[in-house]
Amino acid sequence: MDEETPIDPEVDALKLRDGVIHRSRELISSVLGAYKEQWKANPSTGVRAALGHWIMNSVRHLAAISILCEEHDLSTVAEVHYRQILEIMLQVRYFLSFDPHERDLVAQRISAWGCLDFLDKLEILKDHKLIKSGYDKAEEQLSTYELDIVEAARKDRKNRQLYWFGRSFSRLADQVSRGNEDLRGVYRITSGEIHGSWALTFGVANPAPGSLDFSGYPDKATLYRRAAELVDRATLLYVETWNEISRSVDAPGVTVKSVRSQ
Repeated sequence: MDEETPIDPEVDALKLRDGVIHRSRELISSVLGAYKEQWKANPSTGVRAALGHWIMNSVRHLAAISILCEEHDLSTVAEVHYRQILEIMLQVRYFLSFDPHERDLVAQRISAWGCLDFLDKLEILKDHKLIKSGYDKAEEQLSTYELDIVEAARKDRKNRQLYWFGRSFSRLADQVSRGNEDLRGVYRITSGEIHGSWALTFGVANPAPGSLDFSGYPDKATLYRRAAELVDRATLLYVETWNEISRSVDAPGVTVKSVRSQ
């Protein structure tokens, strides 16, 4: 009787990573299909513009994560994209916590706040040939809002509010957590990994100039499993963001517990 060929852990982990990335991209396509059909069948509003902006940005960040995990071991960069998806999900939850009749006004406030942020930061370059067109469009967009909306946004910015929702992301995560969720803890853990303070604490060696940092991964099998886990987490967060949105606009949701098990 022939002995079974032992499974190579590296090959097995690589198959897992590639399978998770493939299924993640399938889920991206499913959500985008539902998004496009729903938005095509309904008139555009400020609310849909805000929600559409968030879900499309989530797609970009998730796609970036899968590419990074597929091509490189740039785990810190990938974690930055993961935190961006998390920050989008927190904003979506907060936005949808307003009564439906208030959301269009909130969407206008968000847009006005964003216009002011853009204009303030680029004022010194407003006449540059690469900036002028965008600067003029932001001014034009801002002029379409009621004066009290614009002035309220100006007041918030003068009071050193960094975001349209008037609090830090940690506090926002705490506010929108439900039941036994601890989104503030999740956010702080994610931020800790990104800032590199833990690597300093645990004495992780810096890579040599011109080389990728494989520190923390004793072998490629571990690296591939780590990539699969990150893509899995990011995809589930993206799906959760869509499901939050879909419930508010009567669009089909997506049911998935783990990208690995699909």
